[in-house]
Amino acid sequence: MKPFMRAQLERSVQRLSELDFLLSREDIMKDMTQFMALSREHAEVMALVTPYQKWQHLVQDLAAAQTMLQEADPELQAMAQEEIASAEPAILAIESQLQRMLLPKDPDDARNSFLEIRAGTGGDESALFAGICCACTPVIAPTKVGVWKSSANPSVNWVATKRW
Repeated sequence: MKPFMRAQLERSVQRLSELDFLLSREDIMKDMTQFMALSREHAEVMALVTPYQKWQHLVQDLAAAQTMLQEADPELQAMAQEEIASAEPAILAIESQLQRMLLPKDPDDARNSFLEIRAGTGGDESALFAGICCACTPVIAPTKVGVWKSSANPSVNWVATKRW
């Protein structure tokens, strides 16, 4: 892991302990707006710190397994090889997850978006394409975004037709 990432994650761990202290104070609990803001920040920082702590634990396990390789016992060496083989991909996966989590957040991520699909100029082909898009969107959207809600009438059949 890059030193910059590690320093940023260590700052997050420190911030989490500060937030724990602040959330336990009585004067902050009385001010609901500040309490809610700190609670949101606590949840965001906790989502970052938890994988980092798991990464630290895996790195320690990997170091212990590498020291076990130095042992003379072949059974311990076999166990260490298995542990190393399972720990290295997990460490790499968590590192890439942490790298994505450290990217700056887009302020528009929390906003709702609306997608309107309709046939434009182009004749029957555009109507068919719009129909395919309407049929595929409810299937694909839940895997790419969190929540998918259609505002269309549920009794309407998704058939593409050309407007005359």
